[in-house]
Amino acid sequence: PRQITFDKRFISGVTWTADSSELIFSSDRGGKFSLWRIGVNGGEPQRLPVGGEDAFSPAVSRQGDHLAYAQRSAKWSIVRVNLKNLQAKDAFSRVLSSTQQDSFAHFSPDSSRIAFQSVRSGTQEIWLASIDGTNLVKLTSFEGPLTGSPNWSPDGRQLAFDSRPKGQSHIYVTNVEGGVPRAVTEGAYNDIVPSWSRDGRWIYYGSNRSGSWQIWKVPAAGGEPQQVTKQGGFIGVESLDGAYIYYAKAD
Repeated sequence: PRQITFDKRFISGVTWTADSSELIFSSDRGGKFSLWRIGVNGGEPQRLPVGGEDAFSPAVSRQGDHLAYAQRSAKWSIVRVNLKNLQAKDAFSRVLSSTQQDSFAHFSPDSSRIAFQSVRSGTQEIWLASIDGTNLVKLTSFEGPLTGSPNWSPDGRQLAFDSRPKGQSHIYVTNVEGGVPRAVTEGAYNDIVPSWSRDGRWIYYGSNRSGSWQIWKVPAAGGEPQQVTKQGGFIGVESLDGAYIYYAKAD
């Protein structure tokens, strides 16, 4: 095998040109997935003038005169549901909507705001909004590393989330009024999807630091992590009375 691209970006579909001198492929090397071509001996990939964004799975006809590809479009929405009256006409209301991914919404303790992860700025960051979708604020600015899974502290003053600025995923805490996020975990392993204890003293999260995915917890102020589960664990949430941990397993 001979490597001809080196930008460490995702590739979704590769096809030969009819004369076998080039490859056409779909890649997110320029941001969103689009179509590129490169000579079989390497060099700088050139973006094709067709396909635009969200173009995948290219194929060239045997005669070399036609190119086929898949084009994707999507609209992401965060929707609020009135659980007290599911039959009401306005039981389902769209809070936020974007052609970029908005997901993982989490209510503030007083239910006046939501935190969510979004790619609307070009990279996935943590955002805040009022419950009606107004007053949008981009809370983090890692500008590249996948950042998400926001979770409010019980007092509503901080958010815990995961991000990967150095490759591995770790847990961070930031004030909802802004400021520089503070890492509360570190090391050559992955820590993901945090949640706060009901008293605000601990942050639970999934980690593979023991060699397998387990639930761990770390003091919210920073300190030594402690392992919680031994037989597997991925996402953990403390019960309302603080007496139990409910968790999922990765398998």
